[in-house]
Amino acid sequence: MRILSVRTAARVVVSFAAAALLAIGLAPAPAQAQAQHHPDGDVETQAITHVWAHWKNSSSNTNGGVAETTTFHKNLVVEDFYSDGWGTRAQFQRLTRNSSGNAVWVDWGGVCFDDTSTGNSAGGRTVCERNPPAGSTMRIHVWASQSGTYRWDSYSPSIKF
Repeated sequence: MRILSVRTAARVVVSFAAAALLAIGLAPAPAQAQAQHHPDGDVETQAITHVWAHWKNSSSNTNGGVAETTTFHKNLVVEDFYSDGWGTRAQFQRLTRNSSGNAVWVDWGGVCFDDTSTGNSAGGRTVCERNPPAGSTMRIHVWASQSGTYRWDSYSPSIKF
């Protein structure tokens, strides 16, 4: 009779262990668990460690330039891919509330610029130190520019600093 109760106890332990592993396997990943939705439809998450955005000429299949964060998001890195007369500009935008309480994106920090026809600071890329404040939600706005004309812009996903 004692052997039967040990076997039963072993089965119960195995059943609980299997149930625990199943629950862990079905739990959301950390990025999913921390995702928050803003009223403007953007999603932020603290699990994102790198964001980028690119612009593309609407008549082309290739990207014209890219901007991304590096060094724990302190820097904005911009790269223009082609010597076609169009440069690449990028700037952080910060999510804030306006006087009506609505969430809005506002330009933050200076514009970072790269063009293949000019010198740059990082072997084909331009690095701009920006240091966004801790606790802020930002995104990158990137666009093409040529002699004061701006076109083909894009935005990165948002990121919580």
